[in-house]
Amino acid sequence: MSTRATYRFEQRGGCHGVTGMNHPPVTFYIHSDGYPEGAAFYFWNMHHAEQHDAAPAGKFYRANERAEFTDGHDAHGDTEYRYTLDRTTLTAWKRYEFTDRWDVFYTGEVHEFINRYGAGAGTWEDFTPLRAIAPVYRYDGSRDRIYSRGQIVAALEKARAGLQAYRLNHPTFTGNIAGCASTVAEWERALDSYDAKDPAPKTANG
Repeated sequence: MSTRATYRFEQRGGCHGVTGMNHPPVTFYIHSDGYPEGAAFYFWNMHHAEQHDAAPAGKFYRANERAEFTDGHDAHGDTEYRYTLDRTTLTAWKRYEFTDRWDVFYTGEVHEFINRYGAGAGTWEDFTPLRAIAPVYRYDGSRDRIYSRGQIVAALEKARAGLQAYRLNHPTFTGNIAGCASTVAEWERALDSYDAKDPAPKTANG
């Protein structure tokens, strides 16, 4: 669906404990699916970009191949929606009947926007709510990190496989084995914490 929108990033540092590279404001244009459910999918892709420590603008661009650089929200006269992300706060506007009037319909945390508009979209099968969980790795502080259930499950499976392989290859390195086991326990704790939050996830994948 050709619902055009622009996505501006005011990010000048890290968010949710993640240190990102500073950058000046940058705006992207995507010519389709700019309605809230489509935008939620684009931000979901951003959240799951592999370069987890990069600034959101870079993650958004790499995760959404249709994103194009543009000069700003006013650079395109055919857009119906505007989204501005300032650190973790998202503000969303909808154009009123193709006039010059723009009405704000959402202001809040970007992960809550994803949860609100992604839950009923039916546009991607692996959706599960994004939730604030105490970080597994605390080198970046104690502030909660935002995870989908799939991120935690994937990290837990990787940690378990790593522990098994290390035990097999280095059975006498008990200190390192204990460290690997501790990582597994931390991801298990994160999964338990995720599943304990209401509302419970609708699916077991994600």
